Amino acid sequence: MFKAISFDLDETLSDGSHFKAATVETSRLVAERVADLSASQVLEANGRAFTSQLGTTFADWALGKITGHELTFSIWQESFASLGRPDDKLAQFATETHTDLAKKSYALFADVLPVLSELKRIGVPTALVTNGSSDTQREKIDILNLEPHLDVIVVSAEHGYAKPNREIFSPVIDAVGLDPHEIWHVGDLMHMDVLGAENAGLHSVWLNRNSTEPTHAINPKLTITSLNELLKNPGA
Repeated sequence: MFKAISFDLDETLSDGSHFKAATVETSRLVAERVADLSASQVLEANGRAFTSQLGTTFADWALGKITGHELTFSIWQESFASLGRPDDKLAQFATETHTDLAKKSYALFADVLPVLSELKRIGVPTALVTNGSSDTQREKIDILNLEPHLDVIVVSAEHGYAKPNREIFSPVIDAVGLDPHEIWHVGDLMHMDVLGAENAGLHSVWLNRNSTEPTHAINPKLTITSLNELLKNPGA
């Protein structure tokens, strides 16, 4: 039975399914400026650069060592370099264009506000624990107008710890004044959210919206396919 619930942000509350469209459109606009590059070439190069930076660069972003703008610039910079067209001015154009389009793509899943509103109505404290830089995540939280619906907001870059490190959950535990096992953490990533919650002694809830098969040997305490299922639990 939960007495407080913590949520992940990206792909848990925030629906990122429209984000790729921002990358596609940015690639098209870049190709319009460079005669010998096609939009598909730019898009593919961006995908490769994104994948290559999933390790250290994204870890630096989550810990606040680089900003969201710097991460995006780094990815576009590598994209053009891999195409034999290193061009910082073009990378800056792509970064600014991509950032503006991405902001317009931010949206909440349909079940988010009804569930947060009901939790507030019944007096259950709610928290957000998200990995990322302050500029990216705070801006997203603001655009999605999530702050009025949450009691605690923890952005990893502001604390120097990132999921799955147990310490990222300490501000939530301290703020709500409960034993860790009385707090549920809900997230979509096994290796970040479920493992992080388990490391901190929280009740781990895997949000598996697409009913996919798990790819990690980690056992969440509960698996759900919609946030609405939280309200059907005896803890509510």
